Amino acid sequence: MSTVRFNLRDKNTKGKTLVVLLYSFDSKRIRISTGISCYVKNWNFNKQRIYERFDIPYYREHNQHFTTLESNIYALQNELNIANNKVSESLFKELLLQRLDNGNKPKNLLSFWMYFDQFIEAKKREIKDIGDYDKALRKHLKIVEDQQGIELTLPNLERKSDFLAAFDRYLGYDAKNRKGEQGLSINTIGKQYKNLKVFLNWCFTEQIILPFSLKHLVTERIEVDSVYLTAAELDRLETLELTGQLEICRDLFLVGCETGLRFSDFSNLQQSNVSGSQLEVRPKKTRGTTSKKLIIPISGRLSSILDKYEGKLPNWPVHGLHNFNEGVRKCHEKAEINVNQVIEHRKRGQIQETCQPKWQLISSHTCRRTFCTLKFLQGMPAHVIMKFSGHTTEKNFLSYLKLDAEINADKYRNFF
Repeated sequence: MSTVRFNLRDKNTKGKTLVVLLYSFDSKRIRISTGISCYVKNWNFNKQRIYERFDIPYYREHNQHFTTLESNIYALQNELNIANNKVSESLFKELLLQRLDNGNKPKNLLSFWMYFDQFIEAKKREIKDIGDYDKALRKHLKIVEDQQGIELTLPNLERKSDFLAAFDRYLGYDAKNRKGEQGLSINTIGKQYKNLKVFLNWCFTEQIILPFSLKHLVTERIEVDSVYLTAAELDRLETLELTGQLEICRDLFLVGCETGLRFSDFSNLQQSNVSGSQLEVRPKKTRGTTSKKLIIPISGRLSSILDKYEGKLPNWPVHGLHNFNEGVRKCHEKAEINVNQVIEHRKRGQIQETCQPKWQLISSHTCRRTFCTLKFLQGMPAHVIMKFSGHTTEKNFLSYLKLDAEINADKYRNFF
């Protein structure tokens, strides 16, 4: 007598395990993956189905998937019996898979890309620039999926799987950076894992899958060389004759240097943020959590920019942080801020040093570091600067401050 059974691949695991279909017929036996995983505690061994409880996401859809598989097997067996056909295990399995592929195959309930697209749409409602997710992360995952020749699913990410091992190797040795060089930096790799964890946490919140530990997705980060502008360089940039988009780009950059705000905040300042002689801003990055309103005095340079724009603040007219950074570098190149900087790059087990003109290293991040560093050099205590910059931990603040040895020696020369 032919029978269909659904068993768990690993009954002793504490995490999720794959549900496997076993079918016996004519003294033969086939084994097929259902494509669905569940926790052992959620499996009803008597009914060979997931328990029907409201706290188990998608139990109805998963159980229906099992029933659909079962009915297709019996239908195929009935057709073979009527035709009096005796087939091997491998041929039966092939005929079953063909039958499922010809329109009867249930929708993949763990389709990674279906949920990833939903995640992107949700992110669009939160932030302007979703390129880190929709372009960078999507591109890297797609490439590894194609290289491995397997469909990426959410269970692939639950533990250190073959897919994640291939993903890690690809990022470290094959993926190309913006310069066309192979192998991403440690920080860039860490950013990909951080963004992947953001997606998985969204899946947990939306109850698409049950939460699991993300400790195996390591977001490694090391301190890297970065630059700030001196007071003289800021003056040179401010007096540079510019027009059009570059002028707005330069003025926005100066707003960032005078406020210490992140790009997402200083590029979206409104007239309503101006209150007398100060700015009042709730940082976007922490808004909705324990965010506190920042009150930042309006400096002379910022006051001049306000006057220039008739009391308003310039907004970035071109979508995307990348475009802003490109514009900023052009402005600094025109201002001849080109003193050579020795920069250390770290990749997998390698340290490389390059010498670049300073303008090539400028980005929106430079604004925040310039603000913190110049205030510190002017004698403002670190804990006071943090009140304006919005840093919540001294560790994060010091990563922006990180004075080089020469400036550090000059500031504290009187102590020797």
